[in-house]
Amino acid sequence: YMLRIREKNNTYELTLKRPYLNHRLETNVELTKEEADLFFNHKDIDNEIINILKEEGILVSDLIQQFSLKTTRYDMKLEYGILSADYNEYNGISDYEIEYEVFNQELGLIHFKDIISKYCLEYKKNAKSKIQRVLESI
Repeated sequence: YMLRIREKNNTYELTLKRPYLNHRLETNVELTKEEADLFFNHKDIDNEIINILKEEGILVSDLIQQFSLKTTRYDMKLEYGILSADYNEYNGISDYEIEYEVFNQELGLIHFKDIISKYCLEYKKNAKSKIQRVLESI
């Protein structure tokens, strides 16, 4: 499971990612600043994600913040999806990541390889997730 609060343009979003079949099921809930503050202070708030956690036997009061990750992202809408360039900062480490969220996986991969080849880059396999990289740095 992965749980995060994302702050973007003075808005807050609580996200829960959990295993589902061969993928990750993602649930997102918008929070007010007050709700985000309550959550960070281990106070119960009422929403879909908190209810899912309770059903799994996980209480907000038992949660521990393991790390902080700051991502600066630049998005470009393209024909086959959205190309994102990320600059990540965590635990004294900085890294970069290119992500392409596509509508059609086959066409998207062909298009992505074409885009990066112009910069003498080659796609071999997906990188470890940001969360995996952060956890390995702890």
